[in-house]
Amino acid sequence: MLDASADGDPFFPRDEDLALKVEIPGWGTQEDIFNIIPLEHDDLLDSDDDSEDIQKNARQSNRVKQVHMMGTKPELKAFNRRECTYEIFAYEVWPKVTKKSEIDCHPSLVWTEIMSFIKGSYESLQTEKGFLDKTEYIGIGRKRAPNFSGNRSQVYDIFLRYHHYKQQYSLFDEADLLYKLYCRLRTMAFQPWIFHEIYVDETQDFTQAELALLVSLCSDPNKMFLTGDTAQSIMRGISFRFNDLRSLFFYVKKSAKKSERNLSVIEIPQKVHQLTHNYRSHTGILSLASSVLDILLELFPDSFDPLEKDQGMFAGPKPIIIETSSSEDLALLLTGSRRKTSHIEFGAHQAVLVVNEKAKEQLPKELGCGIVLTIFESKGLEFDDILIYNFFKDSHAKKEWRVVTDFLRKLAQTEVTNGNLNSLVEIDADVLAQSSKTRPLEFDPNQHKVLNSELKHLYTAITRARVNVWIFDEDNEKRMPMFEYFKAR
Repeated sequence: MLDASADGDPFFPRDEDLALKVEIPGWGTQEDIFNIIPLEHDDLLDSDDDSEDIQKNARQSNRVKQVHMMGTKPELKAFNRRECTYEIFAYEVWPKVTKKSEIDCHPSLVWTEIMSFIKGSYESLQTEKGFLDKTEYIGIGRKRAPNFSGNRSQVYDIFLRYHHYKQQYSLFDEADLLYKLYCRLRTMAFQPWIFHEIYVDETQDFTQAELALLVSLCSDPNKMFLTGDTAQSIMRGISFRFNDLRSLFFYVKKSAKKSERNLSVIEIPQKVHQLTHNYRSHTGILSLASSVLDILLELFPDSFDPLEKDQGMFAGPKPIIIETSSSEDLALLLTGSRRKTSHIEFGAHQAVLVVNEKAKEQLPKELGCGIVLTIFESKGLEFDDILIYNFFKDSHAKKEWRVVTDFLRKLAQTEVTNGNLNSLVEIDADVLAQSSKTRPLEFDPNQHKVLNSELKHLYTAITRARVNVWIFDEDNEKRMPMFEYFKAR
């Protein structure tokens, strides 16, 4: 909408009426939704009135509807540039830009540095090229960008190779579009639209550059309302904390003094309000979710906003860890030999959550007939019952999960030192005594960064449920640290 409305050359080729000239994979319009809206005379054929004129009008209306649904516009040509999504970056670009690099990390971590800081920070919007130079990137505070505080030079070198690759193969990313839009809006002396108030949900899925664009669009930024949960920040490429919003508003206010547009009335938020009462999930589910947050708080305290524990409004059953690693046994447990003996029934209020699209294809047929979503697709949704299927098997983390065993061991030592009466966390000693199968791995903030995103995905999956959570995984080795941790908690 902004690309078609703002002054200057649009980012995507457009006709004189501002309609797209080309087809852009992943970018569409809302035109198709009108195909299901019945035209004015659609119900006339069902009428008892045998008037010849009415029937003639109905037939004519039906023909108009068919032409409308078939479409009279010529097919759009393919856009000569491809969008570089995370998938393209990880599987196509990453192997080529890291050939001569010594960096050893998951591509999602570098993608986050590029999209959230080098190209997605509010400072990048003020640059001439749309991205920070190396000195500016290295100068970002550790709390704001904690992942690569020690080796940002290597990350920036990879970014430069990515930038060159993007130009060489006619790629663009979302940050390119955002920067062009911001530059065009900044040069407009008058905006022919007015946004009195802007409400943003799932704020943790926005880069600071995107939020800065929204601030510049709002006629009174003090009337913006932003809400979200940074523990559910699972969008690839996004690193966001509500604590950084104060810096964003301060930067926009400071920049406004140098521009023609008067935004100096912006007030810097002094407080982030927390909602502590959870009206969706019961205490059994919230307790499990809280135990995941405890790990995040211990290992990655700067990656999200530490909040008070959610308070459930009612009690409920503890989540169930399914110990079997056989999908056949799971299918038998779920369906039974007959429907009457089924332990778990799947319908409109139940869902199976998996890590990615590939995992959907590998589901047993007994599960594939129900609602199956990736964890990302399930964001914002809620179900009575959730089955988390093969989360650890399909996780990007491998040996890194053993860090959880080390964390559990430290919790137990703290409990022994303080005594059960003063301990904040109660550990099941019997489970701990049996947890000798997993060798603890001491946490290394430089080597185990991938756990940050994985734990947030797990937290998001658990909190989709209102009543029951079941966790099943075929990979006995990768699942064991978290299974032992859950049972001990």
